[in-house]
Amino acid sequence: MDTDTEFSDSWWKRVKYYAQLVIERIESGVESVKELLSTLTSDER
Repeated sequence: MDTDTEFSDSWWKRVKYYAQLVIERIESGVESVKELLSTLTSDER
């Protein structure tokens, strides 16, 4: 039973770690998209 909870605990830590990476990737992607859109709209003016 102890090894079972230990495994799920490390699995959860790994999931949270990957989720953090994905969130950071998405946030940086959103920022670059915003920059791209702002450059496009300023170019059209």
